[in-house]
Amino acid sequence: MAELVSDKNVLFGDNSPAQRAEILGWMQIFNIELMNNVAVYLLQTLGTTKYDAESFDNSWKQVERQLSIIDAHLTKNTYLVGEKITLADLYCVPMLYKGLLLLWDPAFRARFPAVMRWFETVNKSPIFDGFFDNMKYATEYKRPQ
Repeated sequence: MAELVSDKNVLFGDNSPAQRAEILGWMQIFNIELMNNVAVYLLQTLGTTKYDAESFDNSWKQVERQLSIIDAHLTKNTYLVGEKITLADLYCVPMLYKGLLLLWDPAFRARFPAVMRWFETVNKSPIFDGFFDNMKYATEYKRPQ
């Protein structure tokens, strides 16, 4: 589906098989590795699912681990793949929305400065046009009781 909606594949970087694979790889990391774990502790925090300390703590640790990996990559790179925005950036930036809005307080966000810089850079791009500019970030860490 993503290939079909990216205008003549211009969002696949240089359109080489290697960059296409890297783009799809980042999309999978965010979708499977990061978001599945964010969902576990988000749903428990909101009370949508029953709080389970072990799964909550494990998910939180996995999110920290994934964000650390992403932050390390973005410390050396402006975008996830290549030197300009690709489908990976457009797909992955919105996946941080709920965490930034509801879960990740200033101290947590400060641990991932490259992720935050990347989020803002992509948000300010002509494609996003500041879509998230009015978003109010979480101000405190919330843990279910």
